[in-house]
Amino acid sequence: MDIEDVKHYMRIDGDEDDQFISSLIEAAKIYILNSTGIKPDESDALHQLVVKILCVHWYENRGAKDLESRAPMEFSVESIMNQIALTSKPSDTDG
Repeated sequence: MDIEDVKHYMRIDGDEDDQFISSLIEAAKIYILNSTGIKPDESDALHQLVVKILCVHWYENRGAKDLESRAPMEFSVESIMNQIALTSKPSDTDG
C-alpha cells in the first residue's frame, strides 16, 4: 500500500513521520492476516480501507484512551474484518 495514500487519508503533510506510518501500515497488514487468516490484498478497497482506519487510529491514539473513544473504530474494523473473512479465500501467507 502506498504511504502517500495512507497519509492523504490521515491528513498528514510532510515526511517526518513516514517511518512510523510505514510501520503502522505493516502492522495493520499483520493485524488483518492474524484476525481473518486472509493475506491483505492491496487492490481490494475493503482491505485498503481497514489498513487506513487502523493506521489513523493507532497514529492518533498512541497513548492510553478511554473505552468510549475506542468503540466506533473497533466496530468499523470488526465489521470490515468480518466482510474480508466471509468474502475472501484464505491465501498463502508467504511473501
